[in-house]
Amino acid sequence: MKLAFVIFKFFPHGGLQLDFRRIAIECLKRGHKITVYTREWNGPALAGVELEIINAKGFSNHAKAVSFERLVLSELANNPPGLTVGFNRMGGLDVYFAADNCFATESAATAGFKRFFTNRYRIYRAMEEKVFTPDAKTAIMYLTERQKKDFIDTYGTPDERFHLLPPGIEEDRKPPEDPAKIISIRNAVRSEFQIRPDEFLLIQVCSGFATKGVDRTLQTIAVIPSEIPVRLLIAGRDSSNRFNKLAEALKLSNRVIFAGGRDDIGDLLLAADLMIHPARKEATGTVLIEGLTAGLPMICSSVCGYEDIVVSAGGVVLAEPFHQDTWNKAVIELLQNPEGLKTMREKIVNYAASVNFYERPKVAAEIIEHHARKVCNEQSYSSE
Repeated sequence: MKLAFVIFKFFPHGGLQLDFRRIAIECLKRGHKITVYTREWNGPALAGVELEIINAKGFSNHAKAVSFERLVLSELANNPPGLTVGFNRMGGLDVYFAADNCFATESAATAGFKRFFTNRYRIYRAMEEKVFTPDAKTAIMYLTERQKKDFIDTYGTPDERFHLLPPGIEEDRKPPEDPAKIISIRNAVRSEFQIRPDEFLLIQVCSGFATKGVDRTLQTIAVIPSEIPVRLLIAGRDSSNRFNKLAEALKLSNRVIFAGGRDDIGDLLLAADLMIHPARKEATGTVLIEGLTAGLPMICSSVCGYEDIVVSAGGVVLAEPFHQDTWNKAVIELLQNPEGLKTMREKIVNYAASVNFYERPKVAAEIIEHHARKVCNEQSYSSE
């Protein structure tokens, strides 16, 4: 089957991009041919994939989105695939991977009535509606029940068009079975960043520092009592200038490490003592699943789509609305209770051993194949 995969941007360390890559690799393994249409590709090429860079025009992201949609649909009309799989909301998709929450719902909550007066809202709302309107035929691969409810409440999308995907991370995120190997990895990472044995290492892994609340994390580190030795490692791809300046203003330069994008996230998680994730917006929180797999104690905000999994595993979830003082207090209490962190780690290790977090690409590929057969049958029937 000839597949078209459509994504606005690709870069190596984004959550959506990692899912895109894993699903593409699984489809390639099954013998499908893939052409990727994108505005921008950063990082190494994906072996076996034909790449088409679309030169979308516009002074804003939403203007570029409209241009991209128009140009891609023109390309697909001239060179029709068997199926079009989209990883961002736009028209003309046969299958959509819903990495993001409902734009209309979130805009209503954050921007209120003034959203109606912006081109950004009108454009993104219209592009989302093309996917979810009841008259569309797009199959929707979704990640959380919260997403599905918001889409149905907003657009009246038929229930049968939704297909739930399990949490998904790569097999190489599994920690080694040998405890001595885990200790070796932990020691090597802590040595690299000069973390003393008596220091708590907190970690936040994210792309999009503002959205994922890195400033909130820095505010927390600033009020942790000096008698609690703590370092913070921030790993992820984003411009850290603003946050470096905030760290300097809070006098945290010797307590905070901006590690940038890393290919060894699994090792970093094994070296840490607590994952902190006070996100402002988080459709799922795949990094939380990676942390659970590593047996890492964690605390996150309840906007995270996988909050129920974190709770089931034994982690801490703080309810919205977010209050910095409440968050600070909760983190400090965790650090003041090493035995509690140890118990939390044991619960999380046992939970992670009881579930399978590695099936998402396989399930997604099966949904794509099922829908491809359905589209093929419909086309055959209409041509008779």
